[in-house]
Amino acid sequence: MEQSSFDQVGLLLNQVGSFCLYIKNFLEEKYQLKERIFISKCFRPVFSFCLLLLPLICVLLVALPNKAITQEIEVQEVQPEIAPVVEIQPTVPEPLKDCYWAVEQVFPQHLWSQAKLVVELESGNRPYIVSKPNRNGTTDVGCFQLNRGLEFYGDSALDPLYNTQVAYRMYLNRGWRPWYAVCPIDKSNPYGMC
Repeated sequence: MEQSSFDQVGLLLNQVGSFCLYIKNFLEEKYQLKERIFISKCFRPVFSFCLLLLPLICVLLVALPNKAITQEIEVQEVQPEIAPVVEIQPTVPEPLKDCYWAVEQVFPQHLWSQAKLVVELESGNRPYIVSKPNRNGTTDVGCFQLNRGLEFYGDSALDPLYNTQVAYRMYLNRGWRPWYAVCPIDKSNPYGMC
């Protein structure tokens, strides 16, 4: 809808009047002035300035119409872009790589229960455990508590899979005898595995 120049002048007069009223209220609040005489002395120059500007602005609006003011503004409706649907493939979490997992990767299935018993008794299924020093000063490391594991195998002895692979090779050579938790030194056979 197009506004005429006279409507614009009316709006401008309304805005100038609001501005003058704002200045009056500001002066009253700031200086706590209640006397009309002093207010009118302070307010008169501001009001006179506003009145001087008003005719000039009106002449400019009528004589030189601005296309941006007088033309109707075209409103274009903007459609939001819809993001393409991306299908997310669920990922299956990697199995927990603890000692029991390593036993199932290395030992044949018929030995799983015995190997897991050794792991439970030796390390409590804690792959990164290092024992306190033994009587001879050596330490036992990892799932199967390999004696002197760090000395012989380095940090690999703390890897559950590597530790279990070493233990399986030991089992193939000597059975469960290297693990005193299931095959005590006193030759008793509490688990029937020696």
